[in-house]
Amino acid sequence: MAKDSKKSKTKSSKRKLNLKGKVTLVLGILAVIAIVAVGVVYSTYKSYYSKMNYQETVERTELGRGMQRILNGDIGTLMWSDHVYNVLLIGQDTRVQGEDGRSDAMILVSINKQTEEIVMTSLMRDMWVYIPGYGAERINQAYEYGGVQLLIDTVETNFHIRIDNYVTIDFYAFMDMVDALGGVEMTITDAEVENMKYYFHREINPMLGRPLTTDVIEKGGTYTLNGVQTLAYVRCRYLEGGDFGRTERQRKVLNVIFERFKSCSVSEMLDVLEVVLPYITTDIDEETMFSLLTNTALQYKDYELVTHTVPYEGTWENWIHEMTGETKDVLSVDIELNSQLMIKDIYGVEIIGEEDSSVESEDITEVE
Repeated sequence: MAKDSKKSKTKSSKRKLNLKGKVTLVLGILAVIAIVAVGVVYSTYKSYYSKMNYQETVERTELGRGMQRILNGDIGTLMWSDHVYNVLLIGQDTRVQGEDGRSDAMILVSINKQTEEIVMTSLMRDMWVYIPGYGAERINQAYEYGGVQLLIDTVETNFHIRIDNYVTIDFYAFMDMVDALGGVEMTITDAEVENMKYYFHREINPMLGRPLTTDVIEKGGTYTLNGVQTLAYVRCRYLEGGDFGRTERQRKVLNVIFERFKSCSVSEMLDVLEVVLPYITTDIDEETMFSLLTNTALQYKDYELVTHTVPYEGTWENWIHEMTGETKDVLSVDIELNSQLMIKDIYGVEIIGEEDSSVESEDITEVE
């Protein structure tokens, strides 16, 4: 009996050893598969990243992007935080493919990991601001005068918020992106339809070399707009609300695109990237971009999307500025108040007083 018991224990031990060996083997195989899969994904990502135009246009030193004026004591401080990532999205008014245009749309996209929000802040292009080196002008003139670097410098100088990176996209990339996503569903009014016709006849169809009536919508309703129609929709300006209504339409479309991206399969996402990336210029480096894409797939897609417009309601008035030989309809803006409101909405903290830039969070850092 003792011998049988001993044999049984020996067999049991062998089974356990065999089981452990099999588990170890399976885990090893899974680890190899995971490593290979990650390698394939990253290799695919690198091939797509290389399609973009990487352009380091701003110096990453204390003397760049609004910092020089801060050091000279001309303005306050730049606000930044480890839990907030700010990207300036610049829509170029490009009429000739491959050439730079004006900054037709400027939207600061802020990812706040603490509040779990993605905040889209539209910057009205007719705001009268200080452009370093040029003086007072409309904010969209900064891009025309000095490209991305001067535009970022202007935004940081006036609103005291550090911009981490930028992305520029032109008309052609925007249209192709919408088409690659299968269009965007929007409800448009009769007035918007009539204004869209203006852009079809005067700008878009001539730019594309097509008959003037191509893709024109005749009456209001709910439609799945293709890329060309969506461009006409977000260009609408000559309506009640003017440029404020225009930026609202831009944010509506971006919201729909964001929601559409969340439901995309990997193959659909790759199709979109294949089409759009060659038209994008950015200073987001390869590692940061990979982290953004990964976090978007795993985390950011569940964040709440919040939208704002600068200037905020009640902080501006229309102003006709007379210059030599011309007049300009511009927005006279309370810059400091708008800066404080932006910091509150983006960082989730209050700026106390006009001169006191202390905040109610240890995570916020003042760049002195």
